Amino acid sequence: MTTEAAGEAPARRRNARGQGRRLREELIDAAGALIAESGDASTLSIRQVGARAGVAATSVYLHFTDLDQLKLAVARRGLAEFGRLRQAAVAGAGTAAEALIAGSVAYVRFAADNPGLYRLMFGGTLAPALNAWGADPEDAGDGSAYAGLVQAIGRCQRDGAASADANPAYLAGLLWPALHGIATLRIDRPTLPLPPVEDVVPETVRRLIRFR
Repeated sequence: MTTEAAGEAPARRRNARGQGRRLREELIDAAGALIAESGDASTLSIRQVGARAGVAATSVYLHFTDLDQLKLAVARRGLAEFGRLRQAAVAGAGTAAEALIAGSVAYVRFAADNPGLYRLMFGGTLAPALNAWGADPEDAGDGSAYAGLVQAIGRCQRDGAASADANPAYLAGLLWPALHGIATLRIDRPTLPLPPVEDVVPETVRRLIRFR
């Protein structure tokens, strides 16, 4: 009986000494791919990840103590990727208001393109490993989606594009739930006849942030 017929992981060339980091990254790749395919990180298993990476399940435990630690590594990579996409989206904006809208659209687009990863990052299943605002405590929250939103709103107020009557953190606390609602509704109810993202997100931002 072959190993494949027995349900075991296919043979994989052993990494050279000192290349364990490569296997760790391959395991994160495998977990991310499985989450993307299923759209639900709750269905992930160590055995699945090992099989996708071509190693035995026991090899996964050499790099991750448990499944939650592996999921956390996937979420951290996702947060970094989202940060890069958000920065790219706002790079060409001419004004602070345009940048805030572009970043907000990028947030909803990221969720639509990566529903399983988005749920893992912002769905709360990893708390308290990631704090309530989706930030990695190891980064002191500086790169969190919430911190970026607060900063973007503050720039709009300083530029005179938005009313300065409310604290930027308070306004971010209004806007992010709205964006999260838009994102999750589109993921969970894809057949609803909702307005295009390019229409509903800017309108939501303008109303909640009180653009002048």
